[in-house]
Amino acid sequence: MKKSIFNHYFRGPEKFYVYNAFSNALAEFPDGVAENFINNDEEYIDLLDDTVKKDMLYGGIIIENQFDELKQLQIDMYNAKFGNNSLGITIAPTLDCNFNCPYCFERGSRKRGNITDSVMDGIVSFVKQNVQNLKMLSISWYGGEPLLAMDKINAISSELIDICDKNNINYRSGITTNGYLLDNYTFKTLVDLKIQSIQIPLDGDVHYHDITRRHVNGAVTFDKIIYNLKNLKDLYDTKHSILPNIALRLNSTRKNYQSMINVLDLLYKEEILNYVYPYVARVFDNNDTENKYTLTENEFSEFERKFITTLENVYGKEVEFSYFYPNRITSACTCDKFNSFVIDPLGNLCKCWEEIGKSSAIIGNINNVGEDRRNNNNYYEYLLFNPLSNNQCKKCNFLPICMGGHCPLRRREKKNLSCEEQKKKLIEKLLFSFNRLGITNVEYISDKS
Repeated sequence: MKKSIFNHYFRGPEKFYVYNAFSNALAEFPDGVAENFINNDEEYIDLLDDTVKKDMLYGGIIIENQFDELKQLQIDMYNAKFGNNSLGITIAPTLDCNFNCPYCFERGSRKRGNITDSVMDGIVSFVKQNVQNLKMLSISWYGGEPLLAMDKINAISSELIDICDKNNINYRSGITTNGYLLDNYTFKTLVDLKIQSIQIPLDGDVHYHDITRRHVNGAVTFDKIIYNLKNLKDLYDTKHSILPNIALRLNSTRKNYQSMINVLDLLYKEEILNYVYPYVARVFDNNDTENKYTLTENEFSEFERKFITTLENVYGKEVEFSYFYPNRITSACTCDKFNSFVIDPLGNLCKCWEEIGKSSAIIGNINNVGEDRRNNNNYYEYLLFNPLSNNQCKKCNFLPICMGGHCPLRRREKKNLSCEEQKKKLIEKLLFSFNRLGITNVEYISDKS
C-alpha cells in the first residue's frame, strides 16, 4: 500500500488530522500514528494495526499500490463531462424583466416577448429524442424574470413531467426569480409543477436593495418580496405537499455587505427564517480591478465566516456542513457538460447562464441541435479543458477540489483566482470546518507525504 498523493495534514492541540481531497474524507489520526505516518517512508504502513489500516484505506488516506489516482480522477471527469444518462436544460422563457438593475449582464440583450411555440415544441422534441438513455432530467428556469412567462413554464413543465413519468426518468426542477411576483397562487402552481428549489436574490437590507433592484416603473421592491415570503408561512407550517427549498442569495458588495446581518434580523423577526435559507454571495465584476465596489476574496471569506457564525449562534439556524466544507469536483456546471444547455426564448443554445443573449456565445438552436457547435471555439474550450494536461495542476494535491479553477467562464476570461489564492481559500474552508466541529487551534502543517 502507499499514501494518497492528495493528503493534507493538520495539527491540533493534542491530535493530528488528515484531509484527503480525492475521497473528501476528514479523519483523526490515532494516537502514536500521525507523526510516523507523515514523516516516514511508506514501509511504515505495513506496521500499522489492521483496523487502523482498514479505516485509512476506506478514507482514501492510503491506497493500493496499483491504484492510480490521477487516472481515476481523469476517468471521473470524462464521465461527468460526457455521460449521457442525465440531461440538464436551463430555460429562459423570456429575457424581459420587471426589474431594472443597473449591473444586470443581460441589459444589453433584454428583449420583449416570450418563448415561441416552435421553441417549446423543440425542447419537448429534444427531450423525447434522448429518453432512451436518460435517468435524470434537470430543468432550471431562468430569465429575465421567468415568472413573467408563467403560462409557458406551466405548459413546458407539464409536458416534460409527463415524459419523465412515462419513461421512469427522475425529474428535477428549480427556478431563479426576483420574487416580486411570487404570490401564493404562483407558488402553489410551482409546487404542482414539481419545482424543488427557488432562488431569490437580495442586495442587502431595504435601504441597499431598493437602490439597485428597483421595478421598471421606478418603484421599490424589497418590502413586496418580504411580504410574499411571509405569506408562505402557513404553507410551510402545515407542510402543504412537498415544498421547495427557498434560498435567498444575498449579493454582497463593499457597500452593502454589513447590512446582511440586518436581513437576518428581519427574517428572524418575521419568522421567515424558519423556512428559507439565506447565504451570502460575492459579487464579481471584471472591471473592478481595484475592488472599489467589490470585496476581495479574503474580505468576503472573513465576512462569510462571520455570517455563518451569526446565523447559527444568534439566530439558531443550522447551516449544512456541505456549505463550507470543500467539495470534490468532476464537472463545474453547464459549461463543461456535453449534455447541458442554456436556451433563450428564440431557441438559441449557449453553455453559460451569464452568456445568454450574446450572439458570440451561441452554439446552435434547439431545433437544429449539433449543427453549429463546431463554429464556436468557446464550446470546445469549455468541454475539452483538462487540468491533468497542465503540469502544475497535475502535481497539485488540491486538484480534486479545484480542477483548474471552479468557474469555466472566469477561467476562460482569465479572471479566476490564482493558484495561491485558491489554495488559501480551500485551507480556510477546512480550518473553518474544524471550528464548526468544535475543534479549535488547528494548524495546517503542510501537504507533504
